[in-house]
Amino acid sequence: MSVLIPLVTVDGRDSVLLTKRSIHLRSHRGEVCFPGGRKESGETTTETALRETFEEIGLESKDVEIWGHLKSVVRRQADFVVTPIVGYVRDEQVLNSLIVNSDEVQSVFSIPIDELAKKAGITKFSSSKLKYTLPVFDSEEFKVITKVFEFVIIVSDSP
Repeated sequence: MSVLIPLVTVDGRDSVLLTKRSIHLRSHRGEVCFPGGRKESGETTTETALRETFEEIGLESKDVEIWGHLKSVVRRQADFVVTPIVGYVRDEQVLNSLIVNSDEVQSVFSIPIDELAKKAGITKFSSSKLKYTLPVFDSEEFKVITKVFEFVIIVSDSP
């Protein structure tokens, strides 16, 4: 599995593009996440991230400059590995023509990276299998955003 971390400059501010998953999905319904999904036979992780992004929000691969891969992570459920692919959306105007697949995605939005960093909080989560602490971001539009901070932390620690 791979996800695209689509960076874009919106109104002069470096931002990250996110999706809110449809509430009609079987798993992770209503969660805020990066576009992405399962790898098909013969695909690279980059091809997977770009294909899934196009299928979910209509962002074409020609509009994304791939900057590289981040370290793959095992999901909390330990059922598969996710490879984050970082890409830059060359022209913010393409955001006006995105075609959202409503079967998979409820909405697409961007958040300035500096806002994510300054509004971070910490919340403890627990399930029957494990307990963990994650950074969270509360906004007026979306109750809680997690996982995004894993990216922000990685980027801020990069040389």
